[in-house]
Amino acid sequence: PYRREDWRERLEKTPELLLYAESGGIPVAAVLGRRESQESLIAGFVACEERFRRQGITRALMEKMEENGRALGCRYCTLGAAAQAEGFYRRCGYRVIKEIEGQKIFQKLL
Repeated sequence: PYRREDWRERLEKTPELLLYAESGGIPVAAVLGRRESQESLIAGFVACEERFRRQGITRALMEKMEENGRALGCRYCTLGAAAQAEGFYRRCGYRVIKEIEGQKIFQKLL
C-alpha cells in the first residue's frame, strides 16, 4: 500500500485525505491518509521538515485530514508511530491501542 502508484491512485480518489503545507512553493509538511474501510482512516505518512516543527503546521494538517475523513464517513483514524513522534500524536488526541513488533499503534475516534 506504500508504492508511488498506490498513493497516486489514492490522490485521484480522495484528494481531501492527502494534504501538505508549503513555504515559498516548496512542500514542508505532509499528511497522507487512506481509507482502510468505510469507517476506517489510516494516516500512512506524516512528516514535517525539522525547521518547521513546533509551529502547529502538522497538527493543522492532521485536524483537516480528520475533518475530511469524518465528511467521508470515517469514524476513527489509526496510525503507527515511531518513538520520537509519540508525544505529538498524544497531544493530537490519539491513544495507544496495541503494540506490534515494538511499534505502537495509535487510534483516535473522529
